[in-house]
Amino acid sequence: SQMQGFLDVMTKYATPSGIDRLEATIKDFAKEGMNDVSAIIEKRISTLLNTSTPKLESAIRNAAHKAGETLGKKLGQALATPVGQAIEPAVNAIIGDITNGSDSAKKLLGGELSKELGKAVANMTTQKISEEAGEVAEDLVDMALKKG
Repeated sequence: SQMQGFLDVMTKYATPSGIDRLEATIKDFAKEGMNDVSAIIEKRISTLLNTSTPKLESAIRNAAHKAGETLGKKLGQALATPVGQAIEPAVNAIIGDITNGSDSAKKLLGGELSKELGKAVANMTTQKISEEAGEVAEDLVDMALKKG
């Protein structure tokens, strides 16, 4: 009967030897189960790292490149005023030659022309400086990633 089957199962696990057998089964399951769970977790983490590492490295390189470019642009912009000031005497001399030494022409044109020429020189160099700074920043990240 069902009752007898139930009592047989209970007797199997309720006796001291049954309890010992049940404890051993649980310990084995826990030990083997943890090994299986660890293996699954290791595999999933390994797969995740293998697929995400190149993406992370690429994102880091891109960020470094952009930071270098930004720095290069700031440097180029910072050059505009000093370059304009440095070429102002030469521009004034040229304007003086063209206008037969007119001080009013030098004042009117010299300062503005020097500023604009300074900006033009800075603009021409800014792109190259920003590209180079971006490459240098990216190279530094590559070196750090290879060492790490």
